[in-house]
Amino acid sequence: TRLVQVSVNPGAKSTGDIYGHGTHVSGIIAGSGADSGGLYSGIAPEATLIGVRISDDKGQAYESDVVAAMQWVLDHQSQYNIRVVNLSINSTVEQSYHTSPLSAAAEILWFNRIVVVASAGNRTWQPGYNPVNTAPANDPFVITVGASMETGSWLSFLDDYEALFSAHGITADGFAKPDLI
Repeated sequence: TRLVQVSVNPGAKSTGDIYGHGTHVSGIIAGSGADSGGLYSGIAPEATLIGVRISDDKGQAYESDVVAAMQWVLDHQSQYNIRVVNLSINSTVEQSYHTSPLSAAAEILWFNRIVVVASAGNRTWQPGYNPVNTAPANDPFVITVGASMETGSWLSFLDDYEALFSAHGITADGFAKPDLI
């Protein structure tokens, strides 16, 4: 059930998800599984979702848009009983969590009893760039989630593995990320 949709980006004409990323992630989180007869339900199918759109109509967003979204969450925490925030985004800049505005905003949520979950990123380490060094995934106060590759075998999960495209490694500040896959 979607409780409310808002947009914090002045370049967005609507609050809807025109690219599908937020809808896809929402299904992973809280999908009922109705279309598959319950076979493919989300991890928390009874959860109530609040969609906070950060991108403009071209799919672009600045860190300030993400910080504004996190401020909106904090401002409406008690009104909507917000307890978890999912950030399936990453900065494109490697920097310590000590100096990142995204990490600072994520920690403000954490210190206000909101669990913050972020994606590890869909790119592996490349010379000169390691996605686990980007906010908010690199923050030790954030639960960082990586991607898995499932072989489709329902007999055992032992043949599943970390997706080759999923970011992983040690952050510049010395934390192993992701926290779970």
